Amino acid sequence: MTDERVVAAMAYERPNEAWAKRVGDVLDARFVLVLDAPEDPTAPEYADSTLVSRSRLGFGRARRTSMRLAAELGDPCLVTDGDGQYPPSALARIFDRLEETGADVVIPQRRARSVWMEVNGDRVDRLPFERLETLCAFEAAGPDATADLDPTFDCQPGAFGFRAEAVPDALPTDSGWLADWEITVRALESARYATVDVSTTAGPQEETVFEWDDQCAKFERIDDFLDRGVRAVYEDHRGRFDESQRDDLERAIAEAV
Repeated sequence: MTDERVVAAMAYERPNEAWAKRVGDVLDARFVLVLDAPEDPTAPEYADSTLVSRSRLGFGRARRTSMRLAAELGDPCLVTDGDGQYPPSALARIFDRLEETGADVVIPQRRARSVWMEVNGDRVDRLPFERLETLCAFEAAGPDATADLDPTFDCQPGAFGFRAEAVPDALPTDSGWLADWEITVRALESARYATVDVSTTAGPQEETVFEWDDQCAKFERIDDFLDRGVRAVYEDHRGRFDESQRDDLERAIAEAV
């Protein structure tokens, strides 16, 4: 391991290549790609290192693999989705915040979020679901972690800065969509985290394929982490949601738990 900044981006098939080339060109960091079961396993020239998985890892295992690989190659480290939502300037800001604060983990806070899922052919806003997931993250981390936080906290930002030595405690166990939620919970539990506001590109966020069954599976998995369960957290905070949001949340909770 060297004292070199490392960015590890994960992608199914290929990352956003215009973005990836720019990261490789302008960011002062070693650029690593983790490609999850691509049809073309050829390593792109713009990456300093490429790991190709021949079998599908899935989101959580790809995130875990990216974190371990980054920590083996350098320090400080950053993992990000390969969709291109974080421009190089935002990645640099995360690195700077990590070094300024001495934190183990930096959780970026996106100034603009666009999160959707597909339900019976319609696009449904996922933000109320993410806010309940955030409240559940505070619950999972314990009362000392929740005092200054609120449901608008971005606990699943698609990128994290971290110290290599923090990886054993920060690694998620979930193999699916819950991985980023779990990384944040572990950071909140440790209290050795910092946040940083960053500007992101909305378009790539909207391209994520996420469906109703995925949401129910997330609630079911989160429920396993909580002593009181997702339903109890929702009931504690149901006044934070409007009637339409409550209908959708209650339906998903009923199906999940």
